[in-house]
Amino acid sequence: MYSHLLNIIGQRLALDPSASITVAGYGSNAGPEQGNRELSRARAEAVKSYLTSTWNVDPARIKTRGGLLPDQPANSSTPEGRIENQRVEITASTPSILEPVEFRDKDLIVSPPVIAVGSALRQQDDVTSWNLVLEQAGRLLYSAKGDGLPENVSWDASKAADKPRKSDPIIARIRVRNNRGENVEASDTVAVDYVTLQTMRARQEEGKLVERYSLIVFDFNSAQLNPANQRTMDRVKARIQPESRVRIVGYADKSGNPEYNRNLARKRCLEVQKVLGLSDDRVTLEPVGSDRLIYENETPEGRSYSRTVQIELVTPIR
Repeated sequence: MYSHLLNIIGQRLALDPSASITVAGYGSNAGPEQGNRELSRARAEAVKSYLTSTWNVDPARIKTRGGLLPDQPANSSTPEGRIENQRVEITASTPSILEPVEFRDKDLIVSPPVIAVGSALRQQDDVTSWNLVLEQAGRLLYSAKGDGLPENVSWDASKAADKPRKSDPIIARIRVRNNRGENVEASDTVAVDYVTLQTMRARQEEGKLVERYSLIVFDFNSAQLNPANQRTMDRVKARIQPESRVRIVGYADKSGNPEYNRNLARKRCLEVQKVLGLSDDRVTLEPVGSDRLIYENETPEGRSYSRTVQIELVTPIR
């Protein structure tokens, strides 16, 4: 996703000709970059050049400038911090140009999860090999084969990369071959009931809607939400229902010692709780800090995205 951030911005600028952006370039302000505003401006100009050449954005809509250090710099006393300060920052006249990308993913729970296939063949049938497939509407879900009599096979659909879809039946086909080269095929079907949230409500069955929000990113060594994050929090707040349970997990990058990072992560969790307006009995806070890194921390973007909280909303559906 990192490599397509400029493409997302470029496409949004192309769709909204009234919007404009400012690209500010920065450096480490150390070593060969000490006081080098021209290099910082060149970084901003490189971004402008990409957007104008790739997305045909009018150059007049993109202002550039160069500075020595970002307004919220990383730790300039460490090599990692100096590298993070070598960046550009983009602001937009229209907030939608920089809105987070939202992924809507649905977890499919299969119940019961296991399909078992057995065979009534006997040893005297002289079977030498067998082949089994499970299909749904012509789509292969699972296959197995072996020598001798067919084995009883169990397929755990909940762990499969390709799960059953819709309400088409699952067809199990088995083909066996005997020592005379003769083949015999048999099949059986398993009915599938594909249940949506709407049908759960119609049947008055209980379930849970789980929503997860990530990439609420904090500045280096900060627990304050910036304006862009405030807009994201407004969207999360609108999704919280009176019966929702909320879990907030706080993280930090690998800079600093683990105890300090856990305390920083807790402050980030508390800041989010306060902004969401949640009482202690409605929320669970988990300040992980840097004890578990959710992104690799060898790159500046990985460290930046690790300064985050993840919010999980669990809302009963009846």
